[in-house]
Amino acid sequence: MAIQVYNGFDLESLASRLMQDLSAEWRNPFDSPLVLFSDKKVEQWFQLYWLTCPQGGRTGRAVMNLRTVPLDRFLFSLLQDPSLPVGKQEQRLTSDQLRNMLLAKLASRTADGLLYYKTLGAAQVEAYLERADGKSLDIIHLYDFAEQLAKLFIDYEVTRPDDYDGQGRGLIEAWSRGDRFFDGSAVEDWQRRLYRDISLLLESSEPAYLTLPRLFFKNKQKNGGKPRFNYSGSGVYLLGFSGMGQIYRKILQDFGAEHNLFIYVQGSPLLEQAENLLAKKWGAFGKENVSWWASCCPSGCSPAEASPAADASSTLALLQQAV
Repeated sequence: MAIQVYNGFDLESLASRLMQDLSAEWRNPFDSPLVLFSDKKVEQWFQLYWLTCPQGGRTGRAVMNLRTVPLDRFLFSLLQDPSLPVGKQEQRLTSDQLRNMLLAKLASRTADGLLYYKTLGAAQVEAYLERADGKSLDIIHLYDFAEQLAKLFIDYEVTRPDDYDGQGRGLIEAWSRGDRFFDGSAVEDWQRRLYRDISLLLESSEPAYLTLPRLFFKNKQKNGGKPRFNYSGSGVYLLGFSGMGQIYRKILQDFGAEHNLFIYVQGSPLLEQAENLLAKKWGAFGKENVSWWASCCPSGCSPAEASPAADASSTLALLQQAV
């Protein structure tokens, strides 16, 4: 099993290559290969492009039978525990759900009757959450605080996977053990404690509510440090992978070690030569993304087709071809 990566300057060249590969694999019109999309709009564009492309080779009815799944949903289903009965399998935790859990936790009272947020030992948190009289909670501040923390905690997990520091350790493992992960400041101390307490509540519920990174972490814990994937189908195709956190690439890399995975990524060195700063940054990101995927497969990246001979000084021309 292996990962095969195709690189193209624009989405049309990638889509054309994907259509070619799918047509070769798609023998039964009622049993199509599985195609993943990280963006719903890219999925809608691809299906429309296939219908209107002269080289598409598929009728409208056949394209409607194309089996597509959002990337997030696919990865979560890969990692769920198959031994749990239906209705008790892990559920995905959203930012809104986490915010509501934080609201309830922060305003709850301990067995001693003390408000929970006062047990964090963070004077700046207390000052922000309390009204000027120091006797009651500021509800607006409490809501804003919980919402920002929910986004922050999920961002921590998504962007700092288990090998983030190069020593096989990530934020989830470190904070779950009570270890420090960042600079060990007072801010990290109270964030780490709140994170651990909320995580225990979420994992002890039935069904457990987990983010994708935490589900990946728990899956490996249960299986001797190696992820176990619930998938027995044929090859999987992914178009439009960009702007995703490191955890997505990590899961896909491990999945590709056991299954055939075809990835179609966008990027071109021409954009790095543009005069426009935004175009340069876009080109640098695309180059880094392509380089990372190339390092995951023995054959490196294969061109979807020849890159267009565009004028590197014309930012507008470059962007028009790429988008």
